[in-house]
Amino acid sequence: MPKPHTDRLRETWAYSCYRGKSLEGLQMLRILLVAPFSALITVIIFLGMYYMIRVDQPTIGTPKEMPTIIITAQKPKPPVPPDYTDDVIPPEPPEPTEIEFPDRTSVGDGVPAPRPSPGDIIKTAFLVTDMTGQAIVTIPPVYPERCKGRGAQGVVIVEFDVNEIGDVINPRIISSADSCFDSTVLRTIARWKFAPATRNGNPIIQRNLRRAFRFELEE
Repeated sequence: MPKPHTDRLRETWAYSCYRGKSLEGLQMLRILLVAPFSALITVIIFLGMYYMIRVDQPTIGTPKEMPTIIITAQKPKPPVPPDYTDDVIPPEPPEPTEIEFPDRTSVGDGVPAPRPSPGDIIKTAFLVTDMTGQAIVTIPPVYPERCKGRGAQGVVIVEFDVNEIGDVINPRIISSADSCFDSTVLRTIARWKFAPATRNGNPIIQRNLRRAFRFELEE
């Protein structure tokens, strides 16, 4: 005789309950087996991370004294002055060639020119230091009043060039006993005239000619 419908339902429900309890038991068993290993792995990972990121704390103690770095260097020796004892002594310069300029006793319309007092007598000498340029027009320099007033004396050496027609160009002072003479010497030499120099029949520029002017006051 077949089972009534209610019996079949009761059996199905009982089987489901049994099966559900079995699955729950398996899950619990799985959890119980896996949980210790998971916990152990987690602990190992945390310990590894701890040791990886751990920073050693500095030891607190008495601070050490700061070391002193000493840098030494040898002082440079002063340069030894050159020894000129073995140099060839240059020959003495030639004696100055004095050029006498005639005294003018009158100026203008015959009015007598004032004659200097004995204390104002001026002696001007020209030292010929370069014979390559032949001067054909020379004008005597004038003793500057401001130099004479303070008793300045000495030699002024001027260097210059002469162009193709004999005019003085590019005058420059080489040495000067007193700067108060410089402008007078430059103006004077610029008015001089030289014989033009030629080479193979062609006029050339004469360069680096020199003249020396000595200014002296006589008692």
